[in-house]
Amino acid sequence: MSTVAISTITTVLSVYADEHTTNMRRLADRAMVLADHARHGYQLVSTGIIPGEEGTTIVDTLQKVEAGA
Repeated sequence: MSTVAISTITTVLSVYADEHTTNMRRLADRAMVLADHARHGYQLVSTGIIPGEEGTTIVDTLQKVEAGA
């Protein structure tokens, strides 16, 4: 029997112009975390983008199917 491991990555981006550098760093960090998960066998299942008054939240859901013993 196989088991499925699920992981989520949440990234919050600000709408404020003075946060541009911080937003770019957060997006770069997100890319590195996604790549790290991929190296460990995870696959991206979905990405949700949730707009808000002060920013946008990105939620990535990943899964890894592991063969049972």
